[in-house]
Amino acid sequence: RRFPANQQFIGEWEGGEQDCPELREGRPWTFEVDYFGLAGIIYCMLYGKYIEAASVTLVSDAEGKRYKLATPLKRYWQQDIWTRLFDLLLNPGLVRADGSLPLCEEMGALREEMEGWLQANCNRASNTLRGLLKKVYLSVLRAQDSR
Repeated sequence: RRFPANQQFIGEWEGGEQDCPELREGRPWTFEVDYFGLAGIIYCMLYGKYIEAASVTLVSDAEGKRYKLATPLKRYWQQDIWTRLFDLLLNPGLVRADGSLPLCEEMGALREEMEGWLQANCNRASNTLRGLLKKVYLSVLRAQDSR
């Protein structure tokens, strides 16, 4: 709110492998760096390594050019939800017809969908979400008691 509407920035430094394409290519950016940063955190949590320029590829499809992950998602990772999340984070300017940002409503809708999936599937398989959270909770309690 401190900047005028439609304020854009241009990096006066050379972008690194971990930076969003707009910054690396010297194009104006606003929220793109934040969305790419969030994509990088999620990528690191899923794949166990940092996102780099080589982790993302520019492809042409029926909707035009867009960035996608170069590394495929594992088949048991709920690919539909993760693919839509990465598409939103890597291509924020393509989400709305006018290209406006931020994407608070879209991010909120995806978050609700993920929460709904977790609630509906928390008892699947032997290592249930509920069971894993209970193990983490008990581990924290034991660590506190040992102090």
